[in-house]
Amino acid sequence: KNTPLTRYQASQYVRLITRGTVTGRNTAPMVIHRNAVYKRHYGRKYNFTPAITENHTLGGVKHLHFEAREDILLAIDEAMTQYLPATAAQEHQQSEIYLNNSIFSTNTNNTTSSPPPTGGGTLVHVDPVRGLARPIDVAHFWQSNQSGVAARVRGLVSRRIEKIQHPTRNLTIITHTVGNKGRIGRNNVQHEYINAMLRCKIIVVAQRDRYEDHYRLLETMLTGALVLTDPYVRFPWGVVHNETVVVYQSMSDLKEHILYYVDQKRERLRIAAAGRQLALQHHRRRHRFDDLLLGDWEQRDEYGVSLSAP
Repeated sequence: KNTPLTRYQASQYVRLITRGTVTGRNTAPMVIHRNAVYKRHYGRKYNFTPAITENHTLGGVKHLHFEAREDILLAIDEAMTQYLPATAAQEHQQSEIYLNNSIFSTNTNNTTSSPPPTGGGTLVHVDPVRGLARPIDVAHFWQSNQSGVAARVRGLVSRRIEKIQHPTRNLTIITHTVGNKGRIGRNNVQHEYINAMLRCKIIVVAQRDRYEDHYRLLETMLTGALVLTDPYVRFPWGVVHNETVVVYQSMSDLKEHILYYVDQKRERLRIAAAGRQLALQHHRRRHRFDDLLLGDWEQRDEYGVSLSAP
């Protein structure tokens, strides 16, 4: 797992599709540090170039990240109708409404022959998640006392969230799993989990100690909540700090981001809306197949990994 080439001795005509393009990830030791800074703990990029261009043991490498699951997306759309207030439900049925400088606009240059409402504005599509009431301030769906060999940092993240104090009010938080755990929870749609995510302003995700990437990143982005994620060496395409997600580099960084964005509604919703659109438009299963079958295998970065982009 730390040296992917040891598992693949192939001819130069074989293409390798993997998420194992990162080596040396081990975040578990950071839990003993007071501030728990990621630094080098999250690994580095593995260099496949010699195997491709020099000894030809590989014909090519492409990094395929986990996709946004279609069953989760369908469950989110179904559950959303339970939480939409009447005004937002009406807007969703109409599909397009007038907005003035809306942060939910999918195309702010889209014009219509009908006159705009008083005060200006254009006819745009509105994502119905904007109408959700989100009474839970922040959630990390992992028990604070559940660590284990592979998830010590996840337990640490929950413990640090439980200690965060807002200067003027009590935060409403979730720091436990919702729905079934383990294989049952990961391989099936957990409706309690879906409903809980749709009620959150901020969702924090953390990867396993020794593995990069997971389903949680994109499935939480689908909910329209602001997603705070730990660092990746190779983020999925378009996942960018302060644009589609917020990346925390340490436990103190995590605290600062939570206290800031829980009160900055407009900025929080701007990033959350961009993240949801990214997941919907570029990271579903069909996009992974397009990249696999039709993507560019010849254009590689300096580490020998073929580029993955829409």
